[in-house]
Amino acid sequence: MRRRAFIVALGSAAAWPLASRAQPGTQVRRVGVLAATAEVFEQGVKVFQTTLQSLGWIEGRNLELHKRFIGPLGGDAPQRAKELIGLRPDVLLAAPTVAVLALSRMTRTLPIVFVGVSDAVEQGIVPSLSRPGGNLTGFSSPTFQIVGKGLQLFKEIAPGVTRLEALFSPTSPVGRRYVANAETAGQSLFIGVTSNPVQSRAEIEHSVLEFAREPNGGLYLPPDTFTYNNGDLIVDLATRYKLPTVHGRRAMVDAGGLMSYDRANPAQEYRGAASYVDRILRGEKAGDLPVQQPTRFEFVLNLKTAKTLGLAVPPGILAIADEVIE
Repeated sequence: MRRRAFIVALGSAAAWPLASRAQPGTQVRRVGVLAATAEVFEQGVKVFQTTLQSLGWIEGRNLELHKRFIGPLGGDAPQRAKELIGLRPDVLLAAPTVAVLALSRMTRTLPIVFVGVSDAVEQGIVPSLSRPGGNLTGFSSPTFQIVGKGLQLFKEIAPGVTRLEALFSPTSPVGRRYVANAETAGQSLFIGVTSNPVQSRAEIEHSVLEFAREPNGGLYLPPDTFTYNNGDLIVDLATRYKLPTVHGRRAMVDAGGLMSYDRANPAQEYRGAASYVDRILRGEKAGDLPVQQPTRFEFVLNLKTAKTLGLAVPPGILAIADEVIE
């Protein structure tokens, strides 16, 4: 595997030297975590916990950490949010958008730090990146805006694709926004995009089977917890029917998808979130902390998958890939 490392610039909050921070007192503080049930989010929460510990917040000593995970379709988000708020935490961590919306609809006073959110201003989560105000802040990414760039790279790799089927959960708060941007970008690339919301493995299999009956097809997977949790099936179907895939997150490229274009080093958001939680616990207001965005994005290509699909990747594309999985 060839790797090129990039660092996400998250600003002063994430860049503070951890060792130089004054140690918290012995008062026990409560932190609530509401996250989606998917490996990518569960790993992020572990990074968040480890970073809090490095900042001096130790479970069993001066920290109570309460975690709730939302099911893949998100229908239980309001109930999980209500449970956390009922514990009267000092601050909340939310990831991704479905968790943020569930919490923000129930409290306008408890501080909420979010991660894994696409275009927080466009979604109306905060009114401004520099001065979010209210009780929310965190880490957002302009991923709606970079859909077109991902499709351009995809077209270079799979020039014969003229049809894309977009798979996402109908309950996703962001799925249709991604697809709308893909439809617009696809016009100049001579790619038609078909929207197919799915909410069961049987629906995924049926939808892909029907779509694959016509030639020159591929799959577009915008960020979506439900498709994350069914990545094994989607990758298997894509391989079986020779459908190149383009992903909004790199997790499924590691699992065998063809390519992704996404923010670099998303784990850094969770480290930054821990720094924000630390600052809030020490007395700063969430609304005074700017929403931060990544400055680097990465193009990840699974060359093994490309070869399996019979795609000849141009040397120029290999040269600009930030990571090539071989």
